Amino acid sequence: MNELQGDTLLIDMDDTIVFTDPACPDDVFMEALYSLIQEQRDVSREQAEQLRVEADVSGEHGDMHTALRYLKLDLHAYFSHVLRLIEPHTHPYDDAITMIREAKARGYRIFPATTNGRIACLAKLAVSGLADADDSPWFDDLFGGGEVAKGGKSGPHFHTALLERVDREHDQVVVIGDHPEQDLGWASEAGIEQVVLPRRDQKEDWVIEDGGIFVRDLTVILPWLNHHERYPGRVAPDTSG
Repeated sequence: MNELQGDTLLIDMDDTIVFTDPACPDDVFMEALYSLIQEQRDVSREQAEQLRVEADVSGEHGDMHTALRYLKLDLHAYFSHVLRLIEPHTHPYDDAITMIREAKARGYRIFPATTNGRIACLAKLAVSGLADADDSPWFDDLFGGGEVAKGGKSGPHFHTALLERVDREHDQVVVIGDHPEQDLGWASEAGIEQVVLPRRDQKEDWVIEDGGIFVRDLTVILPWLNHHERYPGRVAPDTSG
């Protein structure tokens, strides 16, 4: 390998940036909402669940921001409940964190390419030291898969819509994800030829298989990433001090 073309990275979340262990409770984001409702409204779990149903009726199903607004609950309080539940079970990959920080320092545009919603992205990045309840300075925008395409990441249409969302052509992006079908296969079907997959148990630094670049860890790609002139948008946070 010599270099990767383009100035934009589209990065999957689960098993690419973070690993969630099997002991993590099911649907922690809903559980955090119920916990917050019970705490702030002084109601039973059953009443909290009913309030959630009413919130869904008032807005888009599954849109946690809509539910929070309807219930008049504070986003930051909710986020604290989410972190309390997921932090013991969510483990960042150090190689991914290093790669993201360095890519941003080199002027790359970085966006998520995930089934996660925005709040889930923020929470998992917060555990990784890359975000807070409001935003991530390391990503140029954070959005859920459902915001990109109907059905989220469920086929090549997702990557096609993602290219339009980030205003880039096929040869201007690198997709980074762990799943041979959902990341490599669907991205390839959408015409994206540069797909990197971490396979952290392989011995070789990198191998090319089925058109994808499988790497031992994501820092392997750093020599292949160019430095870009600063584009209008976010720059890397200054962490030197």
